[in-house]
Amino acid sequence: MVGMLAALLCRERNCKITVVERSQEKISRLDTFAKEHDFTLCKDTVASDFDLALNCCDSHIAFSLCITKLRKGGRFIYFSGLEKNEEIETNLLNLIHYKELEIHGAYGPGRKHMEEAVSFCHRRQDNLEMLIEKCIGPEDVEGVLDHVLSGNGLKYIIDWSQKKIPGTAEPGAKKEAENNHRAAQKPVSLSPFLQDLTETIQPASTAVRDQAQKKVDLKTKPLGALGTIEKLAVQLAAIQHDLNPEINRKKMFVFAGDHGVVEEGVSAFPAKVTVQMVENFLAGGAAINAFCRQFAIELSVVDMGVNGDFDDHLMLIKKKIARGTDNFAVQPAMGNGRAIEAIESGAAVFLERNNPVPCDIVGMGEMGIGNTTSATAIISAVSGLSPARLTGRGTGVDNSGLERKIEVIEKSLTLHKPDPTDAIDLLAKIGGFELGGICGAVLAAASQQCCVVLDGVISTAAGLLAYLICPAIGDYLIAGHKSVEISQKTALEIMGLEPVIDLDMRLGEGTGAAITIDLVELSCRMMREMASFDDAGVSTAVTQ
Repeated sequence: MVGMLAALLCRERNCKITVVERSQEKISRLDTFAKEHDFTLCKDTVASDFDLALNCCDSHIAFSLCITKLRKGGRFIYFSGLEKNEEIETNLLNLIHYKELEIHGAYGPGRKHMEEAVSFCHRRQDNLEMLIEKCIGPEDVEGVLDHVLSGNGLKYIIDWSQKKIPGTAEPGAKKEAENNHRAAQKPVSLSPFLQDLTETIQPASTAVRDQAQKKVDLKTKPLGALGTIEKLAVQLAAIQHDLNPEINRKKMFVFAGDHGVVEEGVSAFPAKVTVQMVENFLAGGAAINAFCRQFAIELSVVDMGVNGDFDDHLMLIKKKIARGTDNFAVQPAMGNGRAIEAIESGAAVFLERNNPVPCDIVGMGEMGIGNTTSATAIISAVSGLSPARLTGRGTGVDNSGLERKIEVIEKSLTLHKPDPTDAIDLLAKIGGFELGGICGAVLAAASQQCCVVLDGVISTAAGLLAYLICPAIGDYLIAGHKSVEISQKTALEIMGLEPVIDLDMRLGEGTGAAITIDLVELSCRMMREMASFDDAGVSTAVTQ
C-alpha cells in the first residue's frame, strides 16, 4: 500500500511508473487502479536503467532489485527499513560504487511533510478509497488479523467513533485502576527446586574468617603488604572452613544465548556471531580456551538459548530453552516460566558437573551478542540509575549506536516496569537465557560452598540476580576483573564487591575470571606455605 501511495504521488509529478509487487492477489485487485493512473503493476520486469527507485517494503530482495534496476547516476530512496538479520551480498552493494548511485535515506516526516501529505490525501481521496479493504469496528479486528499478516490484504480502517474502546475506564477512574493493579501484583515465588536450593545456602564462617585474618597478619611481611591476595586467602579460608584452603579442581562455564533485542541495532556485531563463537569455543580457538589451558581450568560451554544447533561435543552442555529471547524492546524477553526454567537449568548444570568430585572454584563466562544491553537494563532497573549514566559501548558501537542503545534501554524499562527487587521479573522482562543460567549456577555453587568468580558486566548482572534471590551468596562471590562497561561498578557496589584485576579488558567469555582464578589459587598457596614470624625466626620489628 505504501508503494501504491508513492506511485500515485510520483504520477502527479509526471513520472513514468513501474510498481513491482510479489502478491498476485494484490496485483489482480489493483490492476484497474494501476491502469486508471497509467502505471505498470507486475511481479517482475525486464526493464532497467530507471532514474529513481524507492523500496516501500521490508524485503531485502526488493532492496536489491532497486539497486540493480537503476541507471548509472540514478537515485535510490531508502524508505522502508528491512527485515532484521537478513544478508545482502557485497557484490550487489558494489553496484552503488560502480553505478555512482545517490542514496537518500528517508525516515521521519516533519510538520511540513505532514501538511503536504494531508493536502495530497484531500486531492486524491477518491483514489485512496480504492486502497481500503474494509472499514471495521474494534470488535472485528481479531477476525482480520490473519488476512493482514498474510500480506495479501489492502488497508483496513478501524472506526472507533461508535464504539467504547475495550478496557478503558471513565475519566477520573484511571489512577484508581492503576493503583488497584499495582496492589494486586505479587512477587513471583520461586519454584520448589529453587526454594530448596536457596535454603541450603549459608553464610561463610565468620569465626574462620577472623582466624584466617590473624594467620595472614602473622606472615613474614608488613600488615596488608600483599593487598588483595591476602583478602582472597581469608575469603577462601572462610568459604572452605579451613585455615589451609586449597584449590584442587577449577572449572569454567561459558553460558551462551542469543538476544532478540539485537534487532534494535544495539550491537556492532550481527547476531550470527554467537553461533560462530560457540563453534570457536568447541574448536578450542577462542581466548577463553587459551586462558583455561594456561591455568589448567576445566572448560564447559553451555547452550542456553543460541539460535543454532551444534554437534555433540565433550565440552558442550545442551540446555537450550529457546532459540534466543524475544525482543524486549517490544515484548517481554522470555516470560516468568522460561525465566525460572533458565535459572533451574543453570543450577542443574553446576550440580551435574560438580559430582562426583566437587570443584573448589568456578568461573562464570558468557557469550551472546546483545547481552550488554540486557545486563545494563537489569542493573539500571535494580539501581534506579538512568541508562544514560550506565550504558557502555559493548562490542564497540559508535556514538550513534550508543545513543540508540540508551534509547532502547530507556524505552524498554518504561514499557515493562520490572520490579527492581524481583529477579524473576527482571529476567523475564529484560533478561537473557545465559544470564538466567549463570544466576542458577551461582546459586548452586554457593549451596555447595564453592567459590564463584564473576567475569565482566554480563556475569556480574547475572550474579546480581542471584544476589537478589539470596543475599547470602555474597560471601562466595569474587569479582574477577574491572570491566570497561561502567554499569558493572554499580552492580558490584550493590553486592559489596570490588574487582580483583584491572587489565582494561572488555572481551567477556570468562577471560578475566580465568586470570583471577589463578590469583585465588596463588593466595591459597601463600596461606598454606608462607611462614609466620615465629616459624621463620624473624623479628616482627624488621617488617614493621
